Amino acid sequence: METAFVSILEEVIFLCENELFLPSQCFIKISDNEYSIELNGDCFTVEDIINGTEIKAVTYHRLKIKKVNDKYIASVIFDV
Repeated sequence: METAFVSILEEVIFLCENELFLPSQCFIKISDNEYSIELNGDCFTVEDIINGTEIKAVTYHRLKIKKVNDKYIASVIFDV
């Protein structure tokens, strides 16, 4: 599950860098060994960024995913 989660976050970083898409919501559905993702957000321009910090990469350092009731909660550290 951790590897899938990091892959999802890497794809989001790719979308931000290459498609200028900034997600505001992320829904992940997990069933068996498959998952689907829905991202909601807006496109932006470089001029829209004020004092922004670029995320360079996702790390596995202190990555935690736990199930609480019927939902998952994740904690992740990014390289900036």
